[in-house]
Amino acid sequence: LIVTFSFVITISIGSNSNQRHIDGNYYSIGAEEPSFFMGDDGYYTFTKLVDRDFRILQLTDLHIGGGIFCVEKDKKALDAVFAMVKRTQPDLIIFTGDIMYPFPPQSGNINNIKTAKQFISMMEKLQVPWTIAFGNHDMESYSLAKRKHLSQFFTADDLKYSVYTENPAGYDIHGYGNQIINIRNADGTLNTSLVIFDSNQYINGNMFKYDIIRDNQVEWYKDSILALSVEENGIGDGEVVSSLAFFHIPLNEYQTAWDLYTEGNAAVEYLYGGRDEEILAPTLKDTLPQGKLFEEMVKLGSTKATFCGHNHKNNFAIIYQGIQLSFSNTIVYLGLFGIDKTDAYRGGTLITIDSDSGFNSELVFLAEAD
Repeated sequence: LIVTFSFVITISIGSNSNQRHIDGNYYSIGAEEPSFFMGDDGYYTFTKLVDRDFRILQLTDLHIGGGIFCVEKDKKALDAVFAMVKRTQPDLIIFTGDIMYPFPPQSGNINNIKTAKQFISMMEKLQVPWTIAFGNHDMESYSLAKRKHLSQFFTADDLKYSVYTENPAGYDIHGYGNQIINIRNADGTLNTSLVIFDSNQYINGNMFKYDIIRDNQVEWYKDSILALSVEENGIGDGEVVSSLAFFHIPLNEYQTAWDLYTEGNAAVEYLYGGRDEEILAPTLKDTLPQGKLFEEMVKLGSTKATFCGHNHKNNFAIIYQGIQLSFSNTIVYLGLFGIDKTDAYRGGTLITIDSDSGFNSELVFLAEAD
């Protein structure tokens, strides 16, 4: 009875080991004063330097357990984040989900609040602007905090480098963390809008049926892109602002595009990376209509690329209907059996944006970091 009681208390509280590791090993990589501001349009805004591309580091699937069963794996994951940020020197870091992994059989912890606070303290210590999109594992049915509660910790008033916005004002939409971040040129013209979606979680609690980006989120995206595509932002008549999108769970079109590629279909263009596991996109044909986001992206002509996580052994990028569909390297050491034994997929994606709204993306690997 005493052993059982002690175990329950332990998984409820979590471990302090991560915080001690953060306090003792990491230091500032960025600037003491943040380089962003809140624009008059209500969006966090960065100004791109004239002589330098704007640099975004996408990191995903950290799977920080925060418990007694995963102390060493958590340290490796946190060290990997630090190494990737140090190597790439980004202007902004976007985490595309599954930062926390409150799965007690593997982590010994259900307290995702404590794990989130530890992660936040690390990011603030690095002094590099950052934001997140939630994944399916950041909270579970048995974890201490659910989406709404957990989201509040990323908007705390004392955070200096977080550019996370809980949701757009004036919209009642699914999820938390749906937001737009703008990158402007030195002359004030709008270079690129970064659209971050909550790809939600599961349907009716079924862990084998992934949700979609819902129609009300798609409407918000469409409305926002059109509202930003105005002359005062340097956007010509009949044109739309250039944008990039970030979320956790891949769209179904990732599977469609990969199938066409393997068939040798000229409708797709392969860029880089590989597919070494099943593409775990939404499986909703019997429960909900398929998501409309990709269709709307094609119609608008604004979004040049999408960047997701979720699959730990997929890191390909492929162009389909004019849009680059991109997986990223991941950080994960905890979860998938044997994933801690190989660095083949470990790292992130570096995205650079030039003064003409052109972009480039490339995989960066932990094994190549200093």
